[in-house]
Amino acid sequence: MTKKSRNFESVLQKVDELVQRLESSDTGLEDALSTYEKGVAAIALAHKQLADAEQRVQQLIDLENPYCDSPES
Repeated sequence: MTKKSRNFESVLQKVDELVQRLESSDTGLEDALSTYEKGVAAIALAHKQLADAEQRVQQLIDLENPYCDSPES
């Protein structure tokens, strides 16, 4: 699965799996660092997906209420 095809829920599930892996006592230093890097990348992807969704919602609100000022104005 490529990053673009991952939905928000699957990214959160991946982050949860990575956290569980880090919390296990049998993780070595190099594996822990690699896992941490993957987690940071997954969180960045989830953050971007949330920002994109927020922008889409705002666009829909603006289309529905073209004469209403948005709170960000």
